[in-house]
Amino acid sequence: MAAKPKLRIGLIGSGFMGKAHVFGFATAARVFDLPYEVELHTLADVTLAGAQAAAAGFGFALIELGYGYVFDYFALGKALLKLHEPN
Repeated sequence: MAAKPKLRIGLIGSGFMGKAHVFGFATAARVFDLPYEVELHTLADVTLAGAQAAAAGFGFALIELGYGYVFDYFALGKALLKLHEPN
């Protein structure tokens, strides 16, 4: 069986919605036959302590302060911020 390519996840924020998203990413392969192996790569948060605690609890490999690195590394546009703005 050939190895699946990795899908690296960058998560911005570790509050309620961040937890909901990471739960989905972490359990998706148990429910769906994904064409990728999910890798929890980078977690970005506003405080170092918050980022460290969440990354350890969720299983992310790297942490960053703020969202700039995640946007740069994953080549995302700032338009994606619109997806999670409060209504």
